Amino acid sequence: MKRFVPILQLPVLLPVLLAACASPSPPRAAHQVRGSGAPTVVLASGFAMPRETWQAVADDLSRDFTVVTLDRPGYAGQPDTDRPRDPCTIAADTREALRAAGLSPPYLLVGHSIGGLYQYTFARLYPNEVSGLVLLDPTHPRNWETLQTAQPALATALRGVIALQPSQAQRNEFRQQTQCLERVATTAALAAPARLLFSRRYRDAEKDYAPALQTLQTDWKALAGAPSAQLLWDSGHHIQTERPDAVGHAVRDLAGKPGRTTEAPKTVTVGPRSELVLAIGSTRQPAVSAKLGPPDETHRDGDRTIWVYRAPGVRVPMAVSLLPVIGDVADLVELGQTAVTRHESIIEFDAQGVVRHARHRPVED
Repeated sequence: MKRFVPILQLPVLLPVLLAACASPSPPRAAHQVRGSGAPTVVLASGFAMPRETWQAVADDLSRDFTVVTLDRPGYAGQPDTDRPRDPCTIAADTREALRAAGLSPPYLLVGHSIGGLYQYTFARLYPNEVSGLVLLDPTHPRNWETLQTAQPALATALRGVIALQPSQAQRNEFRQQTQCLERVATTAALAAPARLLFSRRYRDAEKDYAPALQTLQTDWKALAGAPSAQLLWDSGHHIQTERPDAVGHAVRDLAGKPGRTTEAPKTVTVGPRSELVLAIGSTRQPAVSAKLGPPDETHRDGDRTIWVYRAPGVRVPMAVSLLPVIGDVADLVELGQTAVTRHESIIEFDAQGVVRHARHRPVED
């Protein structure tokens, strides 16, 4: 892997890992319930991520639904465990926790990264209790196998990172991520409808793995029985924090309650080099190129054209970024390096060349 920098520098890495994974005191409840209304929406976090990553989504959805966020064992002050942490066990634990909280099915399951794999497993094991499934960059059942083949150096480094994890439960989650999946039927369509959301902005160290990752994402349509996938060209892996509106829209669409998401802005200021105020629905491509020049990247997605303008400047790359692996290990491994704060603008045009969506976002290297 060309851009990979070895991370097994224990004097630097170990303190950062321990600080990132330190459990808050005192312990808190393992789940939080907000709002009211059916169906109950259950939000499952990615690897090593506390339930706070869902804050914006929960704030939105709790206006219309009962919303549940959970911390798994070994997360955010929850007691550690040496019990199995394979997807089937975690799905069963989630089901038990929901019942203990007095929350009856059907559940609309939302999962991010490896949390998406857990929610998919729940939907396979307990199909009569699930009304819908929304998956955000879900970890594919063959992700670890694919990573070891496509990026062996990255896979080796990841094993080292996981070995240093102080939480036994989290170590087991990683090591057992494919166990039990042979019990999960994948040939028949899911009983519940599904929506897939995939990010398309990658950190530098993620780009080598992106082609293999996208191949696995294509397979998710068959696994989940989803007619299509929504590609978010203006979001990195943490879709729930960058595009909570897209998550809310997908949930409401499945629940048959559209129209309550926060109204999109009518104007957006973009331009990492020079500012341009875009009028959504009226600004056209020639006006953008006249002000900002040719884009740094151009992508086609159905009838959409996506232009990306990147800020100039020297990049200070992180030692490693492992988001495509199981989703969130990069947030554990900052290694004390500080990246230069940069931004990029992503502009989406419709088939007529009119701006339909735009966003100015920070870039993490």
